[in-house]
Amino acid sequence: MTTITEQALIDKIRTLDTDQRQQVIDFIASIEIPQTNESDQTVTNTHSARELMKLPYHERMKLARAALSRTSDDDIELFEAYEIVDDE
Repeated sequence: MTTITEQALIDKIRTLDTDQRQQVIDFIASIEIPQTNESDQTVTNTHSARELMKLPYHERMKLARAALSRTSDDDIELFEAYEIVDDE
């Protein structure tokens, strides 16, 4: 049995087109960001690369957005992972 609020949401979502429904799903995913431990700023939920790849695409994107948002104030340096060596 659904509540009045749940039924109202379902009725509204049914009137949306596919793109709008995806926006709703993305919004819900964005507000379900894992909570951090304020004392040490670590995420309470961690996943291995293997576990991440088993998650649905939207769930992986939600976790990626959360991780990126936590690093928005970090000072980072980009570098090349390889060098082209001239052997001449």
